[in-house]
Amino acid sequence: MPIVESRASKESTIYTDGFKSYDGLVNFGYKGHYRVKHGENEFAKGPNHIN
Repeated sequence: MPIVESRASKESTIYTDGFKSYDGLVNFGYKGHYRVKHGENEFAKGPNHIN
């Protein structure tokens, strides 16, 4: 997670797509992690959306 760690504080809630490399962000100490699963034709989940 070096790229995320260099750009986001541990108090952050992270929003990502479903890319497997993002698994475990909460275990790295981030406040929360929400996914939008483009592979399942999901492009927004409530107020959560990315790109």
